[in-house]
Amino acid sequence: MFSDKLVQKVTGAGIDGLVLQLHDARAKVFEAAERAKAGPQAKGALEEARVAYALAEAALEKAKAEHAGLVALTQLLAAMTSAGKDTNPIRLAMVKLLQDEPTQPAPAQTQPQPAPAAPAEPAPAQPPASAPANGDGTETGTFTVLEVRLGKSLGTVRAYCQAEDGNKYAIYAKNGNGQALAGAVGKTVNVKYRRVDKGLWAVNVQIAG
Repeated sequence: MFSDKLVQKVTGAGIDGLVLQLHDARAKVFEAAERAKAGPQAKGALEEARVAYALAEAALEKAKAEHAGLVALTQLLAAMTSAGKDTNPIRLAMVKLLQDEPTQPAPAQTQPQPAPAAPAEPAPAQPPASAPANGDGTETGTFTVLEVRLGKSLGTVRAYCQAEDGNKYAIYAKNGNGQALAGAVGKTVNVKYRRVDKGLWAVNVQIAG
C-alpha cells in the first residue's frame, strides 16, 4: 500500500541495513587489500571489492536523499493542506518518488474557491542593506514565508519570502532547514543565510517568536 510504503520511507526504514552493507563492503576492501599484498593474482578481487564498496555507498546516499526528499514533501503537503491549496501535485510527486501507482486525486470542493494568486517569481535582488553580517560569510534576516515549492534538486525546497523592507527573495534550503521553511508558510522566520546566484541559501532557520 502507498501509505505503508510512505511510512517506511519517511521513517528511514532500510537505511540501517544499507549502513551495515556499507561497513561490510569496506571491511572486504581491507581484507582484499591485505591479500593483494601477498601476490598480484589477488588484485582482481581487490578491484571487485572496491566496486562493491562504491555501489554500497551510492545505494546508501540514494536512500538518504530519498528520505530527505520525502520528509520535505510531507512537510510541504501538510503546509499546503493547512493553507487550503491544491495538494495533488505534491501527492503525485510523492507517488513518483515512491515508484508506486498514482492515487486518486482528492475530490473537488462542492463550491470551488478561487485559487490564491501565486507570488511572482522574485527577480534576483540584493539582500536587505540592513542585514547584519556575521563575520563568517553569512548574514541574518527576518522574513515572512509566502510560499514554498520543490527545488530542482532532490530534497531541496525553494521558499518565496518577504523581507522586513518589503522586498521578496527566493530562499533555498535542504534537510531540517527545508522542513522548517515548508512548515512556516504564512509565518515569520529568522534566517541565517549566504548569498547565491539566484537568491539566498539558508544555513539556519528558526521560527520567529
